[in-house]
Amino acid sequence: MQYRSACSEDEPFLFELYADSRRKEILAWEWDEMTRDAFLQMQWKAQQHSYAVQYPDAQHFIIETKEHIPVGRYILWDSNQHTTLVDLTIHSLYRNQGIGTSILTMLQADAILTSKPIVLSVFEQNFAARRLYERLGFCVTQSTELYATMIWTPHPPIKE
Repeated sequence: MQYRSACSEDEPFLFELYADSRRKEILAWEWDEMTRDAFLQMQWKAQQHSYAVQYPDAQHFIIETKEHIPVGRYILWDSNQHTTLVDLTIHSLYRNQGIGTSILTMLQADAILTSKPIVLSVFEQNFAARRLYERLGFCVTQSTELYATMIWTPHPPIKE
């Protein structure tokens, strides 16, 4: 896997990725295709706007295969105190292949160099993502009915 900065040409892929992440939920509602698409467009635009307002200088990345096929995205926002993983989404066709683990361990390696913890929020019903984060050492610091806030803190290297 590799990653690159997202650009405006990635918008169709980013919408498809968002729609893919909501597909199971939306199909359960038994809406017609036009209603589903309109709802997903509205929700996706709202998410984009929310991220832009909350994290105006965030870095947006596209995750790609070696063949330059986009398979996911992640968004990072840095503060003086920590790095926030705003979003990490892998297309359903590419999940459970170690891509999320690879991105997270790369971010953890960077966090060790900067001595800054990584903070993220995970949807409480996203059990697979939560298990991944816990396996990689993230701990819940706060929980609501919808989201859990998690943190991973780099440990200083042991001096001999």
